[in-house]
Amino acid sequence: MKIQPDSTPGQCRICGDRIRFDIALKGLDAAQLNALLHGGNEQVDWLQLVRENGIWADNPDSTTQTDSDQPITHDLEDGRFDSTSGGPGQVIVEAHHQKPVNLLPQSLHLLLAQQWARSGILTLHAAAILTPNGGILVIGPRGGGKSVLTLSALAASFGVISDDWILLGKDKEDHIQVERLRPFMMLRQSWAADQLRTRLPRLASRQVGDRPKQLIRLPENTKRFPIGGPINQLWLLNRPRSARGHQTRLTPTSQSTALARVVEANMPLLFSKAFPTEHSALMGTIKALLKDAPAYEVETGTDIVEEPREGWAKLVHGT
Repeated sequence: MKIQPDSTPGQCRICGDRIRFDIALKGLDAAQLNALLHGGNEQVDWLQLVRENGIWADNPDSTTQTDSDQPITHDLEDGRFDSTSGGPGQVIVEAHHQKPVNLLPQSLHLLLAQQWARSGILTLHAAAILTPNGGILVIGPRGGGKSVLTLSALAASFGVISDDWILLGKDKEDHIQVERLRPFMMLRQSWAADQLRTRLPRLASRQVGDRPKQLIRLPENTKRFPIGGPINQLWLLNRPRSARGHQTRLTPTSQSTALARVVEANMPLLFSKAFPTEHSALMGTIKALLKDAPAYEVETGTDIVEEPREGWAKLVHGT
């Protein structure tokens, strides 16, 4: 789903509805916002564009109702977020915001997440992979190996929806679907990433600022890079406790553990008493996810890097 700064309704592939976001941009035009959301080639200076300017958003086609007319102010590390549960919100990005190019300020991310949440759609820091046995949602900490896992899936000839930042919601039949929010991958330089890239067709990439990361642009909705798809497994990615072993291990885990990790990967603030409308809508989606998708804790090994096809064959057919 794409943000529609010009207020033109857009089709939501997950739920089938036409969901519209009205976004008022002050000091930031629609092309610049889309460049940040979709990995545009132009480097955008957040400080210059949104310092002292507000960004206001509302989803007028949401089925939820505003619970209160009194806005609540949330002071975040990089700005201020004003909102009402079930209603529109506004952010001010502070002058001290110093996030690198192409990363959204937390305050703006929260505003967008709150608007999607009104329709029961989660914005997740998670990867999504399509295999012959169905879709896998991968939740893991920053730097925990989501991008390496998705590169390994590509090397095994599986499909990758996204390595990070996706939408998750229910379709008309209450089945869980995901959709990528950004058409690019962000790769840290590492032995594993370098090894896997030698096994893949060359993809357009560029350096991200002065950081040891590369932005790889994904092709439009192809078999290897679908925009979205169904989910029937949930993987909770953990960093290896010691030196990485050879075998990637999957261990069944409880729904309570999975629930905690899903909430953490979304925006925990949206599950607080300040957002009862969003909390209720999101919990309905999470319950459907946990009902349909068994959860596993995953510790990756070197097998998916050195022998991705064989490693993934064991994972897909052994769970």
